[in-house]
Amino acid sequence: MVRTIVAWYADVFRKNSGMIRCLVRMIDVEETFAELWNRRNREIADRIVSFLVSFLGIDAKDRGPLRELVNALGDGMD
Repeated sequence: MVRTIVAWYADVFRKNSGMIRCLVRMIDVEETFAELWNRRNREIADRIVSFLVSFLGIDAKDRGPLRELVNALGDGMD
C-alpha cells in the first residue's frame, strides 16, 4: 500500500512537473495557494500515518515521531 501511494505521488509529480513547480513557487506569493498546499500535505501525511499505525501495529504514543518521519519524506519528494 505505501509503495502504491508513493508511486502514485511520484508519477503525478513526474507527469505534471511544470504545474507542480509553479504551484510550489506560488506558495511564497499567494497565501491561498500556501494554505491549499499545506492542507494537501497534511491530509496526505495523515492518511499515510494512519495506514502505518494500523498496518504496523504502532503504538499511538509513537504517532508523533512517525508523523515527523512522514513529513520529512514528503518534503524530500516535494
